[in-house]
Amino acid sequence: MTKKTNFNKRAKTFLASLGYVTEIVEHYNAFSGRKNDFCGFADAICLNPNVDKNKILSVQITSKSNLSTRFNKITKPTIKDTETKEDKPNPVPDKAKAWLQSGGGLWILGFESKDKTCKIREVFLNENNNEFLYKDYEIGGKDDSVSR
Repeated sequence: MTKKTNFNKRAKTFLASLGYVTEIVEHYNAFSGRKNDFCGFADAICLNPNVDKNKILSVQITSKSNLSTRFNKITKPTIKDTETKEDKPNPVPDKAKAWLQSGGGLWILGFESKDKTCKIREVFLNENNNEFLYKDYEIGGKDDSVSR
Protein backbone atom coordinates (compact mmCIF):
# COMPACT_ATOMS: atom_id res chain seq x y z
CA MET A 1 0.00 0.00 0.00
CA THR A 2 1.39 3.39 -0.97
CA LYS A 3 1.58 6.04 1.70
CA LYS A 4 -0.45 9.16 0.93
CA THR A 5 1.57 12.36 0.73
CA ASN A 6 0.75 14.84 3.49
CA PHE A 7 0.99 18.38 2.13
CA ASN A 8 0.26 20.16 5.44
CA LYS A 9 3.90 21.15 6.06
CA ARG A 10 4.29 22.53 2.52
CA ALA A 11 1.01 24.40 2.87
CA LYS A 12 2.09 25.99 6.18
CA THR A 13 5.42 27.07 4.63
CA PHE A 14 3.68 28.42 1.54
CA LEU A 15 1.05 30.32 3.56
CA ALA A 16 3.76 31.74 5.85
CA SER A 17 5.51 33.09 2.74
CA LEU A 18 2.28 35.04 2.07
CA GLY A 19 2.29 36.39 5.65
CA TYR A 20 -0.34 34.05 7.13
CA VAL A 21 -0.23 32.59 10.62
CA THR A 22 -1.56 29.09 10.06
CA GLU A 23 -2.97 26.45 12.37
CA ILE A 24 -3.75 22.95 11.12
CA VAL A 25 -7.26 22.16 12.42
CA GLU A 26 -7.75 18.77 10.75
CA HIS A 27 -7.63 16.02 13.37
CA TYR A 28 -7.65 12.25 13.48
CA ASN A 29 -10.62 10.51 15.10
CA ALA A 30 -9.32 7.19 16.50
CA PHE A 31 -12.84 5.86 17.03
CA SER A 32 -13.89 6.23 13.38
CA GLY A 33 -10.37 5.81 11.97
CA ARG A 34 -10.88 8.93 9.84
CA LYS A 35 -9.56 12.47 9.63
CA ASN A 36 -12.03 15.26 10.35
CA ASP A 37 -11.87 18.74 8.86
CA PHE A 38 -13.17 21.90 10.52
CA CYS A 39 -16.80 22.24 9.30
CA GLY A 40 -16.13 19.39 6.87
CA PHE A 41 -13.98 21.50 4.53
CA ALA A 42 -11.01 23.16 6.26
CA ASP A 43 -7.68 21.53 7.06
CA ALA A 44 -6.21 24.85 8.23
CA ILE A 45 -7.32 28.25 9.47
CA CYS A 46 -5.06 31.18 8.57
CA LEU A 47 -4.83 34.77 9.77
CA ASN A 48 -3.18 37.77 8.12
CA PRO A 49 -4.14 41.30 9.27
CA ASN A 50 -1.88 42.85 6.61
CA VAL A 51 -3.91 41.95 3.52
CA ASP A 52 -6.95 43.73 2.07
CA LYS A 53 -8.96 40.57 1.41
CA ASN A 54 -8.97 37.11 3.01
CA LYS A 55 -7.67 38.26 6.41
CA ILE A 56 -9.23 35.08 7.83
CA LEU A 57 -8.91 32.11 5.54
CA SER A 58 -9.99 28.48 5.68
CA VAL A 59 -7.85 26.18 3.58
CA GLN A 60 -8.48 22.70 2.20
CA ILE A 61 -5.09 21.08 1.46
CA THR A 62 -4.89 18.42 -1.24
CA SER A 63 -3.07 17.29 -4.37
CA LYS A 64 -3.52 19.16 -7.65
CA SER A 65 -5.27 16.13 -9.10
CA ASN A 66 -7.92 16.28 -6.34
CA LEU A 67 -8.81 20.00 -6.60
CA SER A 68 -12.08 19.33 -8.44
CA THR A 69 -13.06 16.53 -6.05
CA ARG A 70 -12.50 18.83 -3.05
CA PHE A 71 -14.39 21.68 -4.75
CA ASN A 72 -17.34 19.32 -5.31
CA LYS A 73 -17.18 18.14 -1.68
CA ILE A 74 -17.46 21.77 -0.55
CA THR A 75 -20.12 22.93 -3.03
CA LYS A 76 -22.41 20.06 -4.14
CA PRO A 77 -25.69 19.52 -2.22
CA THR A 78 -25.45 15.72 -2.47
CA ILE A 79 -22.57 13.27 -2.25
CA LYS A 80 -22.20 9.54 -2.86
CA ASP A 81 -22.32 7.42 0.29
CA THR A 82 -19.06 5.43 0.38
CA GLU A 83 -20.84 2.26 1.53
CA THR A 84 -24.18 2.27 -0.32
CA LYS A 85 -22.98 4.30 -3.35
CA GLU A 86 -26.28 6.20 -3.23
CA ASP A 87 -26.67 9.97 -3.12
CA LYS A 88 -27.08 11.46 0.33
CA PRO A 89 -27.44 15.06 1.55
CA ASN A 90 -24.15 16.92 1.98
CA PRO A 91 -24.09 19.37 4.94
CA VAL A 92 -20.79 20.97 3.88
CA PRO A 93 -22.08 23.54 1.32
CA ASP A 94 -24.29 25.25 3.94
CA LYS A 95 -21.31 25.48 6.31
CA ALA A 96 -19.04 26.80 3.55
CA LYS A 97 -21.66 29.35 2.53
CA ALA A 98 -22.00 30.52 6.16
CA TRP A 99 -18.20 30.82 6.40
CA LEU A 100 -18.02 32.95 3.23
CA GLN A 101 -21.03 35.09 4.20
CA SER A 102 -19.35 35.74 7.56
CA GLY A 103 -16.38 37.31 5.77
CA GLY A 104 -13.99 34.35 5.73
CA GLY A 105 -12.03 33.43 2.63
CA LEU A 106 -11.86 29.86 1.33
CA TRP A 107 -8.96 28.41 -0.63
CA ILE A 108 -8.27 24.92 -1.85
CA LEU A 109 -4.50 24.44 -2.17
CA GLY A 110 -3.28 21.76 -4.58
CA PHE A 111 0.28 20.44 -4.52
CA GLU A 112 2.18 17.76 -6.40
CA SER A 113 4.79 15.52 -4.83
CA LYS A 114 7.64 16.36 -7.17
CA ASP A 115 7.31 20.03 -8.14
CA LYS A 116 7.35 23.20 -6.08
CA THR A 117 4.29 24.84 -7.59
CA CYS A 118 1.01 25.30 -5.82
CA LYS A 119 -2.39 25.76 -7.39
CA ILE A 120 -4.82 27.93 -5.45
CA ARG A 121 -8.53 27.56 -6.10
CA GLU A 122 -10.23 30.55 -4.48
CA VAL A 123 -13.87 29.70 -3.75
CA PHE A 124 -16.43 32.49 -3.44
CA LEU A 125 -20.16 33.16 -3.81
CA ASN A 126 -21.82 35.06 -6.65
CA GLU A 127 -23.40 38.47 -5.93
CA ASN A 128 -26.72 36.83 -4.98
CA ASN A 129 -24.97 34.49 -2.50
CA ASN A 130 -26.63 31.48 -4.08
CA GLU A 131 -23.93 29.96 -6.30
CA PHE A 132 -20.35 28.89 -5.63
CA LEU A 133 -17.75 30.16 -8.10
CA TYR A 134 -13.97 29.83 -8.22
CA LYS A 135 -10.82 31.31 -9.67
CA ASP A 136 -7.57 29.36 -10.07
CA TYR A 137 -4.02 30.69 -9.60
CA GLU A 138 -0.72 28.87 -10.20
CA ILE A 139 1.96 29.95 -7.72
CA GLY A 140 5.69 29.30 -7.35
CA GLY A 141 8.32 27.70 -9.49
CA LYS A 142 11.81 26.26 -9.31
CA ASP A 143 12.93 28.71 -6.64
CA ASP A 144 9.63 28.34 -4.70
CA SER A 145 8.97 32.05 -5.15
CA VAL A 146 5.46 33.44 -5.01
CA SER A 147 4.19 35.13 -8.15
CA ARG A 148 0.62 35.82 -9.23
